[in-house]
Amino acid sequence: MPAVSLESLAVETIGEILSHLIESSFWDCMEDSLHKDDTETILRSSRAVAQARQTITAPVSRRYRQAALLQSDLWRHIVFTVSPKQDLFDTILRIHHENQSRAGTLGLRIICNLEDASTAVQQCASAVLSSLLPKTSSLILVLPLLDNHSYPSFSLNFEPFATKRLVQMAVVHRGSPWHTPNPWAEKCIPTIPNLRWYRGNAYSTRGNRNLRYLHLGNIMLTHLMRMISGSPVLESIHVRTVYTNDAAIPPHLIHHKLSIVHIGSLDTEFFTHVTLPALRVLDCTLKYPDHIQAGKSWPEGPEYSNAVDFIQRSNCKLTSLSVGYNLFGPSLVDILKNQNELESLELRTPERWLIEMGQDARVDPLAIKYLSAPNVPKLRDLSIVMDCKNATSLKEALESRLHVETVAKLDTLEVMVTGLQGKYSRPEMSDLEKVFGEYEDMGVLVYVQNYGRRQTQCGDMGENQFVEEFF
Repeated sequence: MPAVSLESLAVETIGEILSHLIESSFWDCMEDSLHKDDTETILRSSRAVAQARQTITAPVSRRYRQAALLQSDLWRHIVFTVSPKQDLFDTILRIHHENQSRAGTLGLRIICNLEDASTAVQQCASAVLSSLLPKTSSLILVLPLLDNHSYPSFSLNFEPFATKRLVQMAVVHRGSPWHTPNPWAEKCIPTIPNLRWYRGNAYSTRGNRNLRYLHLGNIMLTHLMRMISGSPVLESIHVRTVYTNDAAIPPHLIHHKLSIVHIGSLDTEFFTHVTLPALRVLDCTLKYPDHIQAGKSWPEGPEYSNAVDFIQRSNCKLTSLSVGYNLFGPSLVDILKNQNELESLELRTPERWLIEMGQDARVDPLAIKYLSAPNVPKLRDLSIVMDCKNATSLKEALESRLHVETVAKLDTLEVMVTGLQGKYSRPEMSDLEKVFGEYEDMGVLVYVQNYGRRQTQCGDMGENQFVEEFF
């Protein structure tokens, strides 16, 4: 891609591109893509910015250029779209030097995509970023992994004096193996003095003494345990799959700060090796359980004794629990025991293909009965799955499974409807709206979601909107 000077862009175009990065959900969208190995979202977004820069070539007067430089919020966000030449890097660096005082105390947010960069471009990017790093607060890197699995020629000075302002970092290392620590991350993550937030598929086993948020994809159990133990103030982890190695059993870990855990499913071996007394939010809906992954049929009563023992051992007071697939048998009731601080409970599966295979998780009657009693007095938000062929069966299921005393204390009820066959008729809709109307008369906001489509509040729907837009 030819290098494009930023001076050749109209100020309106610069504002449009950079405002998109600031005001839209680009940053969040990028974050959601980091745990995926393909990283398509961030790559697509950065390429779109590069294309916009390439196609707009109208010259801009000095007056407009100075006006753009005065917009410090725009120039806090720098996107590197690498090219075979150094012109773009030189231009960005020069503009930054002219405007460095306008970054103020907020710091720069830099996205650098080196996915297909040559060795020369990587070295050039290293030099430019090294100059910007002392003023950078958030850094996103997409690093290449060469065909021979050697690590990139890209390097940064991650000494404490050079990274004292860096608090957020995300690293996507294309093709980086999940079963071994990433040498690049192993070197830099522990040395950043004020790092609070880290996300990516390149991980270190050494942790960081100030790290509070950790989001990874797949990782070995022993490596995860080391990273947690090396991060004493860690508050939140997000890990899709934790793989075990029988030859390396980690020592039991008690962590007194970790309060938010998003992890594969309740059958993960992770729960056997930790005690988390400060745990408040537990989400086990990131992946399907191993017995489904292995192609086995859905068991009538799966046991999740390690998760039950973990919660009882930790003596934690959960405020939010999402258990996804694990709605059969007594395990859920065992988990809910003594959870009198619970405010949000999600009993559902997020995977559409499981539903289509007939593996959909249905509400355990034991759990509903338990919720109907005064065992969970602070419960305000409930999300469940209902398997219904038509409005009549949904109405019957709602009335039979959700007792009045259970619904009356809620603020929000979300129902995921599966097994629908066509659209509901008007008479069926009338019956169903009566049920929802009764709930809303109690002050409960009711949401209906069909196969993961967008959610809508029933009370705001027109006469035919519910039928036409949802089913």
